[in-house]
Amino acid sequence: GQSIGTVPTVDLAARYEVGAVVLHSPLMSGMRVAFPNTKRTWFFDAFPSIDKIPKVTSPVLVIHGTEDEVIDFS
Repeated sequence: GQSIGTVPTVDLAARYEVGAVVLHSPLMSGMRVAFPNTKRTWFFDAFPSIDKIPKVTSPVLVIHGTEDEVIDFS
């Protein structure tokens, strides 16, 4: 998945066994994109990928540019 498309990619990979996962400029969470200084996941966050990624058992490749001004690289 790419950018917002990484949200359903992580969700599905966390629930089902898949061969591998490729995430291009992934979101950690929707709230962390909207509010970059937020360091936690809010209960109403619709895109909590940061909490789901530990459940992914498949190999994961993350591709992300260091100069991305929308999605924080760190």
